[in-house]
Amino acid sequence: MTVAGRQALLAQFLDDPELEERVRAEPEAVARERGLEPSYVEWLAGLEPRRVRSFRISRRVKADRRG
Repeated sequence: MTVAGRQALLAQFLDDPELEERVRAEPEAVARERGLEPSYVEWLAGLEPRRVRSFRISRRVKADRRG
């Protein structure tokens, strides 16, 4: 497992609702496909959905402000 692999999955997880849904539903399969430790993907799956949505909204608002 690489730090880059973890960072890539985290960035995608925070940006892509479909990937978030898949990680929550099948963390072991995602870990296997990405060559990551299941415990890391399970940790992502355990993040509060409300906080993830809030993060996405915040990013969108900041991007809109920048133009």
